Amino acid sequence: MKSPLPKVLFLDIDGVMNTASSREQNRSNAIFTNPAISGLTQILNATNCQIVISSSWRIDQMDKLHAAFRDQGLKLASDRIIEKTPVFETAFAVSREDEIDAWLHEHGPPEGFAILDDDPDFTHLRPYLVQ
Repeated sequence: MKSPLPKVLFLDIDGVMNTASSREQNRSNAIFTNPAISGLTQILNATNCQIVISSSWRIDQMDKLHAAFRDQGLKLASDRIIEKTPVFETAFAVSREDEIDAWLHEHGPPEGFAILDDDPDFTHLRPYLVQ
């Protein structure tokens, strides 16, 4: 039986699609690095996955993210964004892994998934983490 959810890529932005040094060196107003653009394009073409934004950008910068994707030739990525992970309103620290876990529990298991993130603090989802 095939999963009703397609393949999913949980995508972080800062530290993955851009870096502090790339932003300082970049004078063209491009937000993402060329290797990140190329890598994401290869992933999307090879896997036909959908994107769930797990980055802090999901809180208040989704319009900027869609615009940046389109401005830098990543319309395909913008079109593939289907969701974002939940934002927990709590006094306790919540990890990115907890947010991804909550999304997976709410939506059920996708056909397959990977996590593209620069944060190494993953435990049981670590096998799905690509840094």
